[in-house]
Amino acid sequence: QPLYQKFLLVIGVAPFLETLIYQFGIIELLQHIARKLSYKNLLSILISAGFFGLSHWGSSYYILFSFLMGIILAYFYLIGRSRKDISPFFLVFLIHLSVNSVAFIANELL
Repeated sequence: QPLYQKFLLVIGVAPFLETLIYQFGIIELLQHIARKLSYKNLLSILISAGFFGLSHWGSSYYILFSFLMGIILAYFYLIGRSRKDISPFFLVFLIHLSVNSVAFIANELL
């Protein structure tokens, strides 16, 4: 696979689709379903992060790292959801894109 295609996939496509599924999709669904639960935010973060982590197969360390990253992304999604000045989707997409950019540079160019 050419480097530019891998770059587009890792930096653009993957963060967009993963944000759409694991933060926007799962969190919005859980926030709606569990709207009366006092711990709905914690539940949303943990379930979103769990699916995010499990979707990153490779090694147990990579799954754990992805789970922890999923917690951070879900947390920022909820922060963005409570603000009026930024889209939570866009906020998380930018964070995810940034993390993937650093990983791409470290893995492919260094």
